[in-house]
Amino acid sequence: MNIDNIPQELKEKNIWCVNVDKVPYRPVLMYNKLKKAKANKPDTWGKLEEALQLVGNTYIENERNKDTGKWDIQTNRTISGLSMMITEPYTFIDLDHVINDKGNLLPSAEEIIKQCNSYTEVSVSGTGIHIILSGVYDLKLNETGKHKGISLAIENWEQTEDIKPNIEIYQSKRSVVFTTNVYNGMNALNDDIEPLKWFEGKYLTKANNPLKNDNIEPIEFIAYTEFNAEVEAEAGRILYKLKNNKKFMDIFNGDISSYDSGSEADMVMCGTVARYTDDTRVIDCIYRRSQMYISGDRHKKWDRPDYKERTIKKALENKTKLKRNEKGVPLHTKENTEAILNILGYDVGYDVLLNDVCITNINQKHDIGYYINKIYSYCRSIGFNIKKNDLEEYIYWLARERPYNRFREYLLTCESSKSPSEEFKKLLNTIEYDIPISEVQEYEEIKTLYDSMVLKFLISIVAINIGDDDLFRKESPNIEGTLILKGPQGIGKTTWFRNLVPKGFFKEGAILNDHKDTKIETYKYILVELGELETTTRKEATGFLKNELTRTSIEYRVPYAKSSIKFARHTMFCGTVNEDTFLKDSTGNRRFWVIPVKSIDLDTQININDLWAEIVTTFRLGCIWYLDRDEKQLLEQLNKNYVDVNYIGMVLESTFDFTETDKNKWLYARTEAVIDLIRDSLSKNTTKNMIITQLKMLGCEYSGVRLMRWDRKKTKLWKIPPIKNVINLRCSSDIYKKSNGEFIKLFSHNNIK
Repeated sequence: MNIDNIPQELKEKNIWCVNVDKVPYRPVLMYNKLKKAKANKPDTWGKLEEALQLVGNTYIENERNKDTGKWDIQTNRTISGLSMMITEPYTFIDLDHVINDKGNLLPSAEEIIKQCNSYTEVSVSGTGIHIILSGVYDLKLNETGKHKGISLAIENWEQTEDIKPNIEIYQSKRSVVFTTNVYNGMNALNDDIEPLKWFEGKYLTKANNPLKNDNIEPIEFIAYTEFNAEVEAEAGRILYKLKNNKKFMDIFNGDISSYDSGSEADMVMCGTVARYTDDTRVIDCIYRRSQMYISGDRHKKWDRPDYKERTIKKALENKTKLKRNEKGVPLHTKENTEAILNILGYDVGYDVLLNDVCITNINQKHDIGYYINKIYSYCRSIGFNIKKNDLEEYIYWLARERPYNRFREYLLTCESSKSPSEEFKKLLNTIEYDIPISEVQEYEEIKTLYDSMVLKFLISIVAINIGDDDLFRKESPNIEGTLILKGPQGIGKTTWFRNLVPKGFFKEGAILNDHKDTKIETYKYILVELGELETTTRKEATGFLKNELTRTSIEYRVPYAKSSIKFARHTMFCGTVNEDTFLKDSTGNRRFWVIPVKSIDLDTQININDLWAEIVTTFRLGCIWYLDRDEKQLLEQLNKNYVDVNYIGMVLESTFDFTETDKNKWLYARTEAVIDLIRDSLSKNTTKNMIITQLKMLGCEYSGVRLMRWDRKKTKLWKIPPIKNVINLRCSSDIYKKSNGEFIKLFSHNNIK
């Protein structure tokens, strides 16, 4: 590879990648792994120097294990070479199989090389030619920016391959292998557009280009510069036909308030007139009669020859882009809908966060309904009388073919531009944990748990968003944690959460319920703070809430869809509370990862781009995002501090020694035995279920045991702490202690220790 052969203009562009067997990869090696580059995403390209450093190096690639089905086989692969992404203003002409095995160049290929007179190199195979030209000239290729399969004439040349010589041409969305093996010293770029015009005339004529309509002749533009009675009469007839067309007459009379720009209004006006004439002079004449030209400020732009010609030609060409039936009526198809979108310059995509259609190539200031109305209005103005419902459905399915996750793209950008940092450590240092003095002996263990919960919460966000290229997964990975900051009001708990993600990805004070509108509003954010957590964790609401916090998918009918659709979840929940006892239920509190905080430092600046790069890297290294068994046990113990215990619970706490942490010393009792012990301290209205609920809240377990080894059936018993004060307590024969694997019945107070 001779780097000196690369034109300086190309060296300075961020259009470079590396390739492995012609497949393009980003010029960034992270943890000895490569990620694929995409021709339609410039943020996956890089600088020439970055790419050159990687060429010839090896990297690790995971391959699928046929026996297990997992991608756990690691193989060292070599980075083959350099690739360039084709984008404006460059055109790439690929002449395939034009050099035979004797080294002779096909004469028709040689003609193309001489006409282009630009950078030319021999392909990797040695049988092809690459030509790169610089200069903006639209060859009117299809929406993918390419045209393939043009055959080359074989004259006075011996063909030694089975495949015939052919041409491929690209102006966008294409990566090309860059060899630097310059042909005959031709290493200079030609920015003249005349070679492109020659090539278009020679090889992209109607006979060779199936994208062109055989029934349409090239448009000859003639401006209306001198009075012509026939043109004036035709213009008058067309204006008479359009007198009841309100949209046209609004523009004609100078009202363009319904349009985002004057150019857009010009296009609609010319497109409407083009329905009735192919004469460019008539369209020009009618525009000159409009108030936009006479009394507005549009006359300056219209009198620019290039703008006028381009606008009128485009209006006439747009008529030919729609497929029609034998009567010349545009077909109501998805393909024609896509053609209309291309005419208007709208790229549609499907935002998996919003679960809605979006216009991806503009700064969308309105909802999609606004743009669909504009598209529908344009269709009607050019005689494409598709039903609005059909138009909406076609746009919906076109968008579904192009899904994207804005936060996923953000994470990938952070990952690709990662610089060494310790942002996560800085983030942890912004929180002062509130660990009671009574637990000082376990301080390090508790602090380690809190640090782990913060890290695993952030990894959970990555896990349910970064996924793979299948953005329409119906399930996200399982997640189990909702991070809760408990502390005094006004210390910045909500702000701390808000600062974790870029603007637009955080929602404050959400109320969860099963209504469709609430779901649509809630699940379009990455991080959602639950509002009124103290009330939404009460028992009657907690069942729905806990299921919602750990669900892996959501389902509802989105706009323009005919039925409900199941989507993977991309949202993580968090919460802030002030109260000490906000957990109202006795089960499932492991979902709440509660961290008590004294204070929060909001002044320390955290670079969230570097933070998320660090978290993505941790995820890539295989770090789990759920708590291990020891962490769950410690969390369960700590969460008891936040359970709302009522009067019955207080009686239980005064009767049993819940400070005893060694559960090997706990006793076993039937429900009736527990009730018998505390009956005298309770009111007559206390029910059995009330007592059971408080036992669960206090961490007592109810399970089956075999009191005797030969018992066929298990007996259901509560595991309860030792009894505090045995004096004056009613004795029960249904309380047991376990010793050496045997259950011993307590018959007297003296048996109770």
